[in-house]
Amino acid sequence: MRQGMRRAIGIGGATFVAVGATLALTLPASAHTPTVTAACTDGQMTISIDLEQYAKGTNGQVNTVTVTDQPTGGSLITLVKAGTTFDTMFKASFDSHSTPATGSATVQNTFVVTIKAWDDPNNQKGFSPTITKVVASCKETPPPPPPTTTPPPTHTTTTTMVAPATTTTTTPAAVASAQLPNTGVSAAVPLGIAGVLLVAGGGILVWMRMSARRRKA
Repeated sequence: MRQGMRRAIGIGGATFVAVGATLALTLPASAHTPTVTAACTDGQMTISIDLEQYAKGTNGQVNTVTVTDQPTGGSLITLVKAGTTFDTMFKASFDSHSTPATGSATVQNTFVVTIKAWDDPNNQKGFSPTITKVVASCKETPPPPPPTTTPPPTHTTTTTMVAPATTTTTTPAAVASAQLPNTGVSAAVPLGIAGVLLVAGGGILVWMRMSARRRKA
């Protein structure tokens, strides 16, 4: 029975050691953390590379990184020369004022970061990625002017009020009254005088003819 217990303990101990060794080998590999950020910062074109917890190589095995910048309309810029080695970590930052400097902040820049980890040369585990970051121009673009709104034409309608025509009816008596001024003397008086004068004139003419005939006789 004791031999069975010893054998079980021995098998368990061997299993524990094997599992521990496996974890020890896998933990560093799973901790590879490549972080790359590129942006416009305070009007400057910037890029930051932060590679952490990579496995340190042995027997000539190394990790390498390369960083380039291709500004639109310009020549390719090497910020980190090809094959630059690092052990477990690599940190670097560049902007348009640093040495070496990024491309002009007034144009678009395309950054390419190429990482080669000795324990994952073909990027099967994602430790050796090629990271591309495209940053548009940092030049501020003025906002478009607000649209111009033309108010619709105003139509003014003028209404003219025409008074209806007034029709006046004039009677003959009113016409005669309007033509003859009122003198206070009746119209019959002149007519009577005129009649008397005609009768008198006729009488005079008859008397004169009778007198003439008598003289001739």
